[in-house]
Amino acid sequence: MSNMNLDDLEIFCDVAVHGSFSKAAAIHELAQPTITQKIQAIEKHLGVVLLQRKRPLVLTPAGQVFFDGVRKLLDDYRAVEDSVLQFRDRVVGHVQVAAIYSIGLLKMEECLKEFNERYPDARADIHYQHPHQVVEQVVNGGAHLGLLSFPDEKRELAVIPWQDQPLVLVANPRHKLAAESTISIKRLDGEAFVAFTNELTIRKRIDKWLREQHVAVNVVQEFDNIGQIKEGIGDGTGVAILPAPTVRREVEAGLLRAIPFSDVQWSRPLGIIHRRQKSLPTAVQKFIELLTGTGSAATTAAAVLIADGAVVAAPQDVVQDASGSGLKRIAKQV
Repeated sequence: MSNMNLDDLEIFCDVAVHGSFSKAAAIHELAQPTITQKIQAIEKHLGVVLLQRKRPLVLTPAGQVFFDGVRKLLDDYRAVEDSVLQFRDRVVGHVQVAAIYSIGLLKMEECLKEFNERYPDARADIHYQHPHQVVEQVVNGGAHLGLLSFPDEKRELAVIPWQDQPLVLVANPRHKLAAESTISIKRLDGEAFVAFTNELTIRKRIDKWLREQHVAVNVVQEFDNIGQIKEGIGDGTGVAILPAPTVRREVEAGLLRAIPFSDVQWSRPLGIIHRRQKSLPTAVQKFIELLTGTGSAATTAAAVLIADGAVVAAPQDVVQDASGSGLKRIAKQV
């Protein structure tokens, strides 16, 4: 360890998780050549190649062994450091959060700002990614927390229920249904419909609910994210079913209409996932408290987020499942 320190080991893990020198450089606010030199120094010290230099970077067999051991070492060190710092009432550490893109519509920036101001010795960052990448980041240790929809309690990862967002009919203000104050789901029978792509859980749930109501929509466009669906609705060719908070800005600006259903109460659950472990670092726990509006970290930013959807559980209500079979299933969310 004479030629390495904990920071260098942390950098190596981030390079391995993200498969990129440049991404690790951005995380640690260092120049990319500096990151490359640090990895080369570790490899020289060990006398083995740890990373195959291709895109994305891939761990060699020796690199995988080193990565697994170093990640455990860093987790153990953080746990010890965290326990000691509690005697000084300090919250320290870097909380990395991976989230699906639509979470960014929930005013997360205010939450991050408040966390960083409240705990000056800690820092929280959020990166928006596709659902399967969110899961991979949490599993591989690249993110402490993942924020995604329809988390299954039988997954490999621990799940904290977070919000339950009502689904509404969304239409262009010029659409024939836009003048309704509430609407029956039956009115959608035969309507041109802008849908999520088939592999996403929210599409499967909406399809199932529509079948149960004996409603057949005419799918004219399919997209894998809410932003594109809103653009599809904007041209007036169809309507969509979306979580109400994700269209709040457009509704307030008069660009879209959100119409509650009169005869069904459908919702999109959001959850917080994290790797299964004995305890979470204090900084991570405080960030969860801020998101859920519980504990000493329940502040203004939490109230802003909670206004976008009812919190459905306290952070201690986690479900842990050690099986790996749920990884592919949990990844196909939106």
